[in-house]
Amino acid sequence: STNAQAQSTSELLPQPPAGPVLQSGETSNIVKEAELGNYQQETEEFGYPGQPAASEPGFTRLPVPSVVLPGASIKQKMLQWCRSKTRNYKDVNIENFSSSWCDGLAFCALIHRFFPDAFDYNSLNPREREKNFSLAFQTAESLADCCPLLEVADMIMMGNNPDPMCVFTYVQSLCHSLSKIEQERRSKEKEKALVQTKPYCCCLKNTFTYFKGKCFLLYNQLVPNRFHS
Repeated sequence: STNAQAQSTSELLPQPPAGPVLQSGETSNIVKEAELGNYQQETEEFGYPGQPAASEPGFTRLPVPSVVLPGASIKQKMLQWCRSKTRNYKDVNIENFSSSWCDGLAFCALIHRFFPDAFDYNSLNPREREKNFSLAFQTAESLADCCPLLEVADMIMMGNNPDPMCVFTYVQSLCHSLSKIEQERRSKEKEKALVQTKPYCCCLKNTFTYFKGKCFLLYNQLVPNRFHS
């Protein structure tokens, strides 16, 4: 009776569709498509570009991450750093390494952020591109020790869409120099703060020594027989 009841129960349950019988060394196309779909979904979430399937029948090419992905993450971090330093500057909106730098104001704002006494940023005009580029590159070379990897004439010739690789190369060098200056300034501020707090530390040390001696004498007077033990 138990076997008959189990058999009737199994007949009521929905049975899975029969799949193809896989031989040794073969893979089902359904499994291959499912794995490919999951892999493409995972890679698209991380921004990896997919590749189309190969033309050979029965062969599927999985998407391969591009070799420039590490550089892309560095570029995004650098753009974010530049945006944070030039957030409150007029006519500056850094979104890429091409059109965002075409009028020279982004370079000037980034340099003015670290050297506010070098020039008057509010007097600059986005239409005076040659003046802005010259001011930015010369100031960066003299104050930030940043090599002039870009030429003013080349930036003028490239117009509103300069070469992103050229701009990125110079901005990378400029950010390296400015971040180094920022770290040196922070170290000096910490040393200055320590120098200013040193007298207070000495005063606290002397106070602690005074109370320690008073407690020693007081304990010796109250418990003379137990002091040495």
